[in-house]
Amino acid sequence: MVGTTMKIEEYLKYDALLGEIVWIKKPSLSVNIGDIAGCLQINGYRRVTIKRKGFYAHRLIWMMHEGPIPKGMEIDHIDGNPCNNQLANLRLATHSQNQHNSTKPNRNTSGVKGVSWCNRANKWRGQVMVNWKSHSRLFNTIEQAESWVKDKRDELHIVFANNGS
Repeated sequence: MVGTTMKIEEYLKYDALLGEIVWIKKPSLSVNIGDIAGCLQINGYRRVTIKRKGFYAHRLIWMMHEGPIPKGMEIDHIDGNPCNNQLANLRLATHSQNQHNSTKPNRNTSGVKGVSWCNRANKWRGQVMVNWKSHSRLFNTIEQAESWVKDKRDELHIVFANNGS
């Protein structure tokens, strides 16, 4: 249930073959029954509007199959692809776990997630965060730093570890 007066299933159904939700009731004149619901946003997520209220498709799909999303939880795309809304690619996660599963930031200059150059020490720094605590070490080579962050990430982030490309 999306709101107190509206059920998702009144308007949408999940197409497992497409991994998308499709309209089964016209919410407006510009939409046809059978169309994939929503518009792809610049951030890669599909946004669906029902009765002037916007929802992310992956959250609607989760609610249609698993029920309400518990308070403080988010829906994580296991493969990191916000366009892949296959139910098997979605899982509950805390905000912190969802961040662990992120890819390498655009501002990264080393080419390796969690590795940066430390001018002060004239060495490579490997850094992994978990529960607001930073785990970091300095290394002589980028390869040593990369190996350490991957191992540390696997240890601390477990199934949410993403060594990101």
